[in-house]
Amino acid sequence: MNNSANSLPRSRGRLIKGAIAAMAIGGSVLYFGQDRLYFYNGQGGENWRIGQGEIHLLNAHQAQDLEAARQKALDLANRDRQVNGLPPLSLDPSLSALAQRHGEDMVARRYFSNFTPEGKDPSDRFAQAGGSGFVAENIAAQPGSQRLTYRQIWRLERALMYERRDRENLLNPQYNRFGYGLAFDPQRRETIAVQLFRRVDVESNGATSHGADDALRAGVNAAMAAAIATQSAQTPAQWADVAGQWQEAIAQMQAVAPDHPRHGTAQQKAQEYDKNYRYARQNAGAAFAIDPQPGTSPQPGTSPQPGTRQQPATLPSIAQTPDQPPEGPDTSGPDTSGPDTSGPDTSGPDTSSP
Repeated sequence: MNNSANSLPRSRGRLIKGAIAAMAIGGSVLYFGQDRLYFYNGQGGENWRIGQGEIHLLNAHQAQDLEAARQKALDLANRDRQVNGLPPLSLDPSLSALAQRHGEDMVARRYFSNFTPEGKDPSDRFAQAGGSGFVAENIAAQPGSQRLTYRQIWRLERALMYERRDRENLLNPQYNRFGYGLAFDPQRRETIAVQLFRRVDVESNGATSHGADDALRAGVNAAMAAAIATQSAQTPAQWADVAGQWQEAIAQMQAVAPDHPRHGTAQQKAQEYDKNYRYARQNAGAAFAIDPQPGTSPQPGTSPQPGTRQQPATLPSIAQTPDQPPEGPDTSGPDTSGPDTSGPDTSGPDTSSP
């Protein structure tokens, strides 16, 4: 009797311990296997939200062809725009073709950047393809396989949403067109995604027009050149050239027309570039030519007219576009994006992204 009575508490204790162990194991499986089981997106950030994907074990690993993958990517991008109160994007075949070519080119030529080895940004590539206007770009890479699945597309979108500059492109209210490309890198076993964005204005008669983006693009290109030069600048003369390039970027941004949909962003970037200009001018010291027009001198915080930047004694030679931004000044451009990657961002000289 005593043995039987004593065995009951012991059996109950073993059951309780087993239940606790099972709960602990189950919790660990759910936490560490969340990408495979219930695909948790997180809560977003302080001023933005991320949508919860309609993805589960039954559809996560279904094979997708490229067109279906593009539609899934568009659905996910619009999901994230919707939860942030933004209008949806429309799929643009020309942008998708351009995105696909860039993804395949990165794999073929072994680079990962918003800029080609020749220095062509997304807007340049779009112009070469017969388009016009400003184009922003996000790129991202995730472990994957040549077999496209919903899970791969979902993971790429989530990664881009948690990168500030990529998220700014995805949540930019001015964009209304979207392109998407996917390429598989067999050496790295990675799936590379390319997102492209642009704005197409529809006139009352149904025709489309593209805003005057020349000044904006010129400002972005000048800022990118300044950021590249910053990384190699050592002598006062080289810093003088960097200061002149930042002045050109400021002038171009200030020249963006008041009725341009991104006028406010351009003016904000002009102010940010002014900090970089002061940083470069301080390093240049006496080598900085005070004024491109004899007899006058620039006022603090101002810049010359576009195309009339101050001239240094010598020009630095830049061999190639680096993959990391300068340590000193802020080099972010308008509507970034560039991804969790080392490639430069398309909407400014910051090369985190794009």
